[in-house]
Amino acid sequence: KCFARLDECPGCICPCNFTDTLAAEDILYEVDGCRRQSDELYERCLAYARANFGSRQAMANNLLQCESSWQEIHRIIENLDFDSKVTIRRRIVDVSKLTEDGPTHIIKDKLWTIVCKENQVDGTKWLGLYIKVINTDRTWSRTASAELRLINQEDGGTSVSRKIEEHGFSFSANEKGCGQFQKMEDVLDPSKGFFKDNDLLLEAEVDVGKLVD
Repeated sequence: KCFARLDECPGCICPCNFTDTLAAEDILYEVDGCRRQSDELYERCLAYARANFGSRQAMANNLLQCESSWQEIHRIIENLDFDSKVTIRRRIVDVSKLTEDGPTHIIKDKLWTIVCKENQVDGTKWLGLYIKVINTDRTWSRTASAELRLINQEDGGTSVSRKIEEHGFSFSANEKGCGQFQKMEDVLDPSKGFFKDNDLLLEAEVDVGKLVD
């Protein structure tokens, strides 16, 4: 829900940074044509940003949960100056839950996550790493590229990375990655440096492009 007056706002929905919110307010003022799209919605969103001192991430999360006037909200989100390239992380503290759903992160107008799979090829077990967009809109489509990383947690250790070239993500093609990212025996071998204190650390630097018509 967006709030029309400051005194209606219940407080910030996630940890925020004061300077980020001032930047978000400035961005809203600079959106070309935003007032023509919806004066009322514009003012409500601006009031929310001011009241919460919210980061762009907080404001985007709030707007994505709003069910009314979705077309107007979508246009506003499209025009906000969100970073298109974002590094997201996932720490796995229980390897038995490796294939369970991980945390999601807002990039542009959708939620993205790192997906892990255990794949077996010719008797060898592999860690599969993928980037996935959480999308229920059948008409939505964006291009995106990424670099997936298995972080070596030892000082001076070498992390493993694989690049995903630009790929068209959509409702039916919401996932892309590497099925044979690293052998599981190497991933779980403490001497290799990836598996430390019983956990794994994964990263994905995701660069989300423009909407595809």
